[in-house]
Amino acid sequence: MASKLDKAQNEYEKLLRDLGEKAKMVDMFSAVSPALIDVYSKAEESLSDRRLELEFIETELEDFQKSAADRIEELKLEIEKNKNAIKRHQKTLTVKKSKVTPLKKKLAGGEYDFKFAEKALNDEINKQKNFEEKEDFDRAKIHIENIKRMKIEILKRKKDLDDWRREIRSYDKPVKQLNKDKGEAEERLTDFEDELADLEESGGAEMIEELKRQKISKQKDVKRVELHLMNSIADIGEDLFDKRVKHPVLSKFYSEVDTLAKTIDELQERKK
Repeated sequence: MASKLDKAQNEYEKLLRDLGEKAKMVDMFSAVSPALIDVYSKAEESLSDRRLELEFIETELEDFQKSAADRIEELKLEIEKNKNAIKRHQKTLTVKKSKVTPLKKKLAGGEYDFKFAEKALNDEINKQKNFEEKEDFDRAKIHIENIKRMKIEILKRKKDLDDWRREIRSYDKPVKQLNKDKGEAEERLTDFEDELADLEESGGAEMIEELKRQKISKQKDVKRVELHLMNSIADIGEDLFDKRVKHPVLSKFYSEVDTLAKTIDELQERKK
């Protein structure tokens, strides 16, 4: 608890500051010692600079925190977007694969049958030649008819194979592109998830802590300069009081300051 002496001294300092402020308001600094005015002006300028620096740090801190929060929200949206893209690509791939798989099986079976059909044709041609060499033209004629029929069948089979291959190719190209798109979406998803995890874990903690330290340090600077400015304006008030500069506004303070000064002297004497 503050003593009567402490209270009187605080009130005395306040009165001197009020006197100095009033002198500034009524443009009476011209009556003050130039050295004191210089100290006050430099303190005022220094306080303005320190406050500007503090405002800059506070803005940086606020912007950084907001930037981190905005990036987290942006990443969450990107993650959701890429997850949906992956699902969409996978669904389309599943549909296309379900259509192309039976075709590939059909093509494989068709190619296997085609080889046997070609072999049967070659066998038939060899039989025809064999009977012609033996001049058994009646039996050779039977094989000639078989060959005609088999060639027509082979042409049909070849057309079917070509159609199936073409249809498979029509699926293969978009499937490759879909696989590529899906792979790229998965890579982006991994990158976004890693970045989000880092941000959510730290939130730019190191930078934020550094800016907070700078803010606390600058706040102390501001308070220190504010105190220096208050002391310098009190010194101006004391100078005016000592000189008893005549002015209708300032003169009202002198008696109060004088009374408090006497009270302080008395309290200090009692303390002894």
